[in-house]
Amino acid sequence: MKLELLSKYRGQIMGAAMIWIMFFHSPSFASGEGIKFLHTIGFYGVDMFLLVSGLGLYFSMRKSKGIGDFYRKRAVRILPAYLIVTICWYAFCKTDLGIGDVILSILGVNYFRGTVYGRPPYFDWFLPTLFALYLLTPLYDKLFQKVQAKWKLTALMSMISPALCVFGHFTGRQVLYGSFVRIPVFLIGYCIGWFLYEKKEEQKGSWMVHIALLSGGLLLGWCVQYELADIKQIFWGINAYPALLVAPALSVLLGLIFKYGEKWLKIGGKILMLPFTICGRYSLEIYLFHQRLMEYLNSDACATIRGRIISAVGNQWYYILLALWSVALAAALHELIALAVKGISRATEKRRKPVIE
Repeated sequence: MKLELLSKYRGQIMGAAMIWIMFFHSPSFASGEGIKFLHTIGFYGVDMFLLVSGLGLYFSMRKSKGIGDFYRKRAVRILPAYLIVTICWYAFCKTDLGIGDVILSILGVNYFRGTVYGRPPYFDWFLPTLFALYLLTPLYDKLFQKVQAKWKLTALMSMISPALCVFGHFTGRQVLYGSFVRIPVFLIGYCIGWFLYEKKEEQKGSWMVHIALLSGGLLLGWCVQYELADIKQIFWGINAYPALLVAPALSVLLGLIFKYGEKWLKIGGKILMLPFTICGRYSLEIYLFHQRLMEYLNSDACATIRGRIISAVGNQWYYILLALWSVALAAALHELIALAVKGISRATEKRRKPVIE
């Protein structure tokens, strides 16, 4: 089964998505048209991330003891890193903002308040989107479990996305397109999670379907990016819809590459997979740090430091170093939080154990 690879190599696929996103956030110094195109559509990495997140959430819903347990697991994974980075960001780098805007930004409220006529300061768009999807998952799961035709429900519920984009266009909420257009890929991931959890059989030769979907998605992406520029300006979110074809197919094909890389290259394959494994393990923290480092070090306040680094290593290596620093900081924060959570869990368990005299 090809779709099984999405689950087996979920971490590595998330790592590949994270690397693609960092590539997209950095300037492209390549001269080839193919590399330039891959850089232009680097935001498809977000769709890959949401696809495997939706898959993982389906399994998490089945394994959780209840909604409270489901939310607790999500909170433990996301909130410590998110709160540490955001609070430090506003405490040391955005000191000109009022406490009210800071709180609303950290809660993700300010992102959803924005319109084309202006928007309040906000920390990030992706994490508020993820929070909203997590909050709605248990409610959606109840509907999902009651319906027999899971794929039809997924297709029907995905139509909410273009409806929201049209609504956003006529109400000045185009700034929320980045969230609206990602609803279908998350739902597709959730449906794939059901498919794998129920151990459904995939048809033979499905790899040809994945290649066709990837090719079609890339062709559509090219057309939207370069041939339909006027339409893209009107409905900005339309440039993400080709990712509905690219994200699932590319994720599966990457799974195949990781599988045969491990099988044929043995130790060499594992070494080649190591960057994807590391970036997948620390993907959330990398995302948080990379965005902030890019903004801070590219600001006027760091012009002198930035100039010295670029003079020493060059412009391209400067952005590679930014990515490597992000990974190092992300790994350190992740492991420190893991140690703290483990220590708190052990202390809690000790208090719960009855004292035997």
